[in-house]
Amino acid sequence: MDSHTKPYTCHYVNCKRNTEGFSRRDNLNIHLKSHRGSNRKKPRRIRSPGDGEGSLSGGELRRIEKKAQRDKLRLMLKTTKALLRQMEEEEEDGYTSSDVTDECEDEVAENSRDEEQ
Repeated sequence: MDSHTKPYTCHYVNCKRNTEGFSRRDNLNIHLKSHRGSNRKKPRRIRSPGDGEGSLSGGELRRIEKKAQRDKLRLMLKTTKALLRQMEEEEEDGYTSSDVTDECEDEVAENSRDEEQ
């Protein structure tokens, strides 16, 4: 396995140099001349110009986005479970969510009275 960085890749999808790449830009330019005159259409790249090492293909990017979405959902689930446990503990202690609602309504009423005066 070659451990050298090869950030300059061929733009043609079916070309093996699309994944392997070249370590130097001038080698890529020489290689691209071999595609001139061929009937292949040059596809649009997902990578932005200047991307080299660290560029992601569309499939890799989708996998990363799905993983981030799963991680976000797991965090939301974990937070929800913690909040439910907290609510259950408060109900066991005799402090219910309706008490909180009543306190909020009382506070709003007091604030509105203060504003009127």
